[in-house]
Amino acid sequence: SLRAVFSGGPLVLLASAVVFGVVDVLVKLLGPVFTPWDIGVFRFGLGILALLTVLRPPGPTPFRGHGRGLLILRGVAGSLSFVAIVTAIGIAPFSTVFVIFYAFPAFSALLAPVLFRERIALAEIPWILLALAGVAVFFDLRLGEGGLLGQALSLAGAVSAGIATSSVRKLRERNGAVVIYLYFCVTGALISIPGFIVLGAILVSELH
Repeated sequence: SLRAVFSGGPLVLLASAVVFGVVDVLVKLLGPVFTPWDIGVFRFGLGILALLTVLRPPGPTPFRGHGRGLLILRGVAGSLSFVAIVTAIGIAPFSTVFVIFYAFPAFSALLAPVLFRERIALAEIPWILLALAGVAVFFDLRLGEGGLLGQALSLAGAVSAGIATSSVRKLRERNGAVVIYLYFCVTGALISIPGFIVLGAILVSELH
């Protein structure tokens, strides 16, 4: 029914897709002025601020995570995926970047057995291979749009997103969404701040 479609998980997924679409357009518009490190600092910094104020869950230790090694892995993978895609958006067309990037579920399915010993159903294998073949064909046919670097970054973002997505499934067994997102934002901020500082110092020196 329509009520089932527009409630719960499907509604959250739809809202997420809309938000990501708006963010992607903003990133494209900001690209000529701000570097990926600038965007990363603001994006992850605002995420941390929101979690510590608006979304802070109740309890004496609301942000204590379980399986911190995996939480950090998920944070690093998600952060690298973000930086790669933001960089790719600045140098390649949307169509090039996102046709490649949205193959990440196929990488997630392939990496889950390696990282977490999950089984892949035989019926899923042809679809995974078809998705990867589509990416390969797209590389061959659209190599000139955005250059090899833009497409390579899109692929790196897809692989990293696959690792992050498959990690979330395991982490959700013992962690809430807020904890997982907090580790993602903190890790992303730590990755973005050095580039933000270095490029900022270079810009200041050039102005002087």
